[in-house]
Amino acid sequence: MDRGVTAQSLGAAFAADPGNAAHLDRLADWHAAQGHLDKAVVCARCAHAVAPGVERRGRLAVFLFNAGQLAEARTEAEAARSCLDGLMVLGLLALAQGHGAEAAEVLRAAVAQAPLRADLKAHLGNALRHLGDWRGAETVYRQALAVNASNDRVAHELGLVLLTQGRLAEGWDHYRRRFLTRRPTPPRQKLPARLDGRLVFVEGEQGLGDELFLLRFVALLAERGAHVVCRPAAKLASLVARLPFVHRVAAADEAAVGDHVVFLGDLPYLLDAHEILPSIRLHPLDERVAEMRRRLAAFGPPPYVGATWRAGIAALGRLSKAVAAEGVAQVLKTVDCRVVILQRQPQDGEVAAFAAALGREVLDLSDLNDDLEGMLALLAALHGQVAVSNTNIHLAAALGKKAHVLVPHPAEFRWQLEGTHSPWFSDMPVYRQQADGNWRPALDALRQDLGGGPSQAADPQILARAVHARDAGRLDEAEALCRQCLDLRPDDTAALRLLAVVLLMANRTAEAVAPLDHLAGLLPTAENLRFLGSALLRSGQAGRAAEVLDRAAPMAPADAALAEVRAGALLEVGRYAEAAEVARSLPHNANARFIEGSALHLMGDYAAAVTVLRRLLADHPNHSHALNSLAQALYAQGHMVEAEQSWRRSLEADAGNDRARAGLGLMYLAQGRFAEGWDLTRWRDSVRLRPGVPTRRLPQRLDGYDALVVREQGLGDELFLMRFVERLAARGCRVAYVTNPKLAPLLTRLPFLAQVEVGEAEINADLVVWPGDLPWLLDEPGPFPSVRLTPLPERVSEMRRILADFGPPPYVGLTWRAGIAGFNLLSKSVPLADFAAALKGADFRPVVLQRAPQEGEVVALRDGLGRPVLDMSALNDDLEGMLALLSVLDDQVAVSNTNIHLAAALGKTARLLLPDPPEYRWMATGESSPWFPGFTLYRHDRAQGWTPALRRLEYGLKAL
Repeated sequence: MDRGVTAQSLGAAFAADPGNAAHLDRLADWHAAQGHLDKAVVCARCAHAVAPGVERRGRLAVFLFNAGQLAEARTEAEAARSCLDGLMVLGLLALAQGHGAEAAEVLRAAVAQAPLRADLKAHLGNALRHLGDWRGAETVYRQALAVNASNDRVAHELGLVLLTQGRLAEGWDHYRRRFLTRRPTPPRQKLPARLDGRLVFVEGEQGLGDELFLLRFVALLAERGAHVVCRPAAKLASLVARLPFVHRVAAADEAAVGDHVVFLGDLPYLLDAHEILPSIRLHPLDERVAEMRRRLAAFGPPPYVGATWRAGIAALGRLSKAVAAEGVAQVLKTVDCRVVILQRQPQDGEVAAFAAALGREVLDLSDLNDDLEGMLALLAALHGQVAVSNTNIHLAAALGKKAHVLVPHPAEFRWQLEGTHSPWFSDMPVYRQQADGNWRPALDALRQDLGGGPSQAADPQILARAVHARDAGRLDEAEALCRQCLDLRPDDTAALRLLAVVLLMANRTAEAVAPLDHLAGLLPTAENLRFLGSALLRSGQAGRAAEVLDRAAPMAPADAALAEVRAGALLEVGRYAEAAEVARSLPHNANARFIEGSALHLMGDYAAAVTVLRRLLADHPNHSHALNSLAQALYAQGHMVEAEQSWRRSLEADAGNDRARAGLGLMYLAQGRFAEGWDLTRWRDSVRLRPGVPTRRLPQRLDGYDALVVREQGLGDELFLMRFVERLAARGCRVAYVTNPKLAPLLTRLPFLAQVEVGEAEINADLVVWPGDLPWLLDEPGPFPSVRLTPLPERVSEMRRILADFGPPPYVGLTWRAGIAGFNLLSKSVPLADFAAALKGADFRPVVLQRAPQEGEVVALRDGLGRPVLDMSALNDDLEGMLALLSVLDDQVAVSNTNIHLAAALGKTARLLLPDPPEYRWMATGESSPWFPGFTLYRHDRAQGWTPALRRLEYGLKAL
């Protein structure tokens, strides 16, 4: 990006040529370079909207990832997997979640496609580092630098790898190229061998622990005769001021002036320091030490041991250094000591949970992390410390105190690759997390070193008894024994797995998720992730299931069981094309064929769905769910007789297949067989909170009864079914109705509703019903006209003024999309360009009623019509306003949505563009519906698409 380019100039270029997405691309890059990541995302979204394409979608995924919007980044990256940026973001997401193997595989594929892209090589190096493949990471980083030698960030990563291996000279050389916002360029010239009398101004950098670690190199400056002025972090200022080799501590706002101005992390390179140096020495204030000794004595007798379990910087939703607090507590449980909590900013309930796992009281002195003089004094009075690497470890080193350090994988460079000690902290034993994320061996070794004896382990016979109890069907006993094992060893993987199996056998699937989550965290193998994903799917958590199974898939690409479960999860979350592809990879799996056929049906490829499902049914003729899916696909093709036969065969194979029963009922309703249809749609699954399917009809008179009707489905469904609520009230009962907040003000004016509530109101009732059950419960299948709603006069006057300002009548409301979004599909949608072309020749004032129009859609409609439009889409969130507006419009052209039902409630008509197949209330065929008399229907044609319907619409509008 040219230095002279500004956001204003790029914005002006775009304003002059808004159809040119390249201007938005450049603006996104500019904002990203300035650190305005949210603005970069907005510009990238707009660029993709103006000129969609997989490459732009990949760039959007990059910007979303950099902005920390990980869920959206994953969605865009999955859709852009065929381009390098999409593939790269998928690798980075896997790495951010700690899945190094998956990240490495994805990034290797990206590097293979673009071997000259240094950034891809760098990311691959990071993944290899995460896996502990330091040599491999070094090789890839060097390859990246061979492609682009000026890439300082890659050089920095290579420096960390070299330092971790103890190769200090070359490591510090590359480390100096790390990114610092306050430093324009890395230093290139080393300091002289002697600095006698020269003023060296040292700027602090990075975290408090990093500063404490790097201060050892400042001592070398003094040895060379320099007069050292240092500006550390404010919390460290008083401690650094007492260091004998620092002449003065600079104020935060003081100008950095000296013969040499250097940054702390550059000193090893600048001084050519290639040897291991000891930590600095700090001395606490005597009065603070005395204060801490008094606090400890009040807590109980010595020894006192500090505990910390989490540190590091939150990055992409996770912490770089963390071990379970309960795990540390279990280590200290059998050690005879008083535990002092040193954890910085413990989360709510965390200290209490630690104490519960420890089994005794703790002293919480975590607030001293904001008072380092007090923390230094406390550490001087403690007898030991168990912690992850953090500021307090560096303070302990500066005191010459011992600490036991839990080091995550991969380790920071100062803790080196392997071994029980680091040369930088020779007196501190190191306990390393395993590459698979397991802390148990480290915690066991720590417990033994602390003198706590061997870890509390369950008697092997307990688990054996649990297995025997499970096999004998005594599930309660098996569960109790598993939990007994886990009380002793919370990370016992065999007990976690057995407990999950027992819970699944007891049909307690949702409860099985917790132990499986823990198991997959300890051992994230493909098998454990599949086990977890399957439980999540069965417990209704399809989104999480898909995420977990996506992680597992690259680990075991040939695992048929994993692929089958994943295909099912992808189907449930609406990723239909992927579900079909995964299912297709299992040619001899009946369930996979069912998933493939169902996915094809949901994608609208009905003919292909029928072919796949019929092939499955040839081998499995009583597959009830496949018969149901086949019936749906046949119905969508207009083959009513065959669809009915397939639904009936499905019910013969499984009388409990409620989806088949409700599907057949909807077809009957669409055919005008209302009594049969309402009878069967009692089994719809849209009413999940209903206690059961109703089996007794209501009496002809309900005088004196209090009835509570609880809303279901969407706003349009509520309005449609309200005609049956009116029939209920006509039987003499007092009706209370629980509705959506948007509808409440309108419904309160309905005379047959005695009470209208929103949410979970306390309402006493003799009977509780759901409106979709009322046609059957009342034995009044209809059709009946809509209820009548009256708009507020003041809102009507307001809308008349707005329309008059727009121009003379006639005014026509326009909507081209509705329904629920699936995998880039909507159940009701007309292409906007075709929609506009059909309306262009008619003389009317267009009023946009589209709910949540996408960016650029209103402008595209205006341009397609060739005249101004009035955008009133915001009224979809103000139904009083929408009702008033609809009452003064002359016509409405729309797909079926809430506003159509409002128009019917006003006694108005509209022109409806209906998909194929339509919703039941618009009937399967014909130009009218008995539920909406006077409405004109324009149906999508299976063979010719929207063309015939839009041609009829165009002709009809010319009469306005």
